[in-house]
Amino acid sequence: FTYRSRFFVLPPKPLALPESPPTDIAAVTSELVTGAAGVIAEKWEKFAGWVIAAFAAIAGLSVSNYDKVLQMTSARTVRIVLSLFFIAVVLHALQKACATFVQAGVAGGKAGKEMNLQLKANEVQPFLDAIASLYPQPAAWLLEKLCAKMMRTGVKFVTGVVIRAAVYSMYAAALQLLLGLIALASIGLALHDPTP
Repeated sequence: FTYRSRFFVLPPKPLALPESPPTDIAAVTSELVTGAAGVIAEKWEKFAGWVIAAFAAIAGLSVSNYDKVLQMTSARTVRIVLSLFFIAVVLHALQKACATFVQAGVAGGKAGKEMNLQLKANEVQPFLDAIASLYPQPAAWLLEKLCAKMMRTGVKFVTGVVIRAAVYSMYAAALQLLLGLIALASIGLALHDPTP
């Protein structure tokens, strides 16, 4: 603005704006990455559920109609399909564990943000100890280890654990799909060669 008086004109002066507090890059990065991990885990969890359901239907059909299946394919193919289904079930359990861990981290972060949780430095360790004490063993022991490392290295460590769990969840779901495709290919190829 320009200040005018009867005798002179002052040059324009910029308005003084209040200084904003410095951005906590680690906290912002953690929030963004954790949110992305939640989306990854959620999308792949649904996909893995469909894959394992279709795989279970194929395996169940092979067992319940074993005599009829043997007329169209070989016992070796049935064994292959059932073995692949067992491996897919193990992968599905691991995938669900990883996805649940990610979703729990996202939900906890969201709840803390909604409560506007701001702990002082001397309140962080008692807060983490109180949370860990609510869990049964061995989950409490694992949580204590994660919290102790976070206290040493910062929030970046926990964010890394969450995003790795999301990526492992995605890998496990993709492997389930691959095993399902191998099972379907095995059945399709064996239909042309039904030797026991």
